[in-house]
Amino acid sequence: MRTISTLKKTLLLLSFGLVIISCDSDDDISVHQKSVAEVVAIQTDLNDLNEALSITGLDVILESDGPYTFFAPTDEAFAKLLRSTGHHYSSVDQFDSPAEVELLRNILLYHLLPDENIFSIQFNNKQGQMTTALDANQFTLVMHDNEIVITDASSLEARLTKMDMGGSNGVVHKTDRVLLPQEAFQHIDVLNGADDIE
Repeated sequence: MRTISTLKKTLLLLSFGLVIISCDSDDDISVHQKSVAEVVAIQTDLNDLNEALSITGLDVILESDGPYTFFAPTDEAFAKLLRSTGHHYSSVDQFDSPAEVELLRNILLYHLLPDENIFSIQFNNKQGQMTTALDANQFTLVMHDNEIVITDASSLEARLTKMDMGGSNGVVHKTDRVLLPQEAFQHIDVLNGADDIE
């Protein structure tokens, strides 16, 4: 009887373990079934980015087939950018004129690599000039002291703070600074001078 009882307990534990494994697998699958836009949307430190994507309509693009590699500036990264504009912008939604919306859209396109699905393990072979979705504007990506560093048109550096958030149509990497294409850098330069950009 003890043997049967022990066997029943073992089978029960094994069944419980299978349920846990099954649930974990489902969780992983659900994450990878999300689009790049949905991966960004569920991040608690990408609120400004989500608002910017909505304002510019790029959230719809990031729902499409892809593949995309998207470098996602955090809320703190946007805060740095907004501070750099002095009193001109205190929030993303103040980019509200057609020209400002276009500028914001171009800034976000500068964070997007179309037709690419680049995970961190591949960065070592991808160092150098990266061509973005913004009219072939480029930035430079290098590995330095075990960090991934991006240098934009303003010659300022951004670092990846979280990598490899995979989605169904691409991958998202968080950055600690908003990357600026030449036109955005010039716009802020006109507002406050290049020395004020963080």
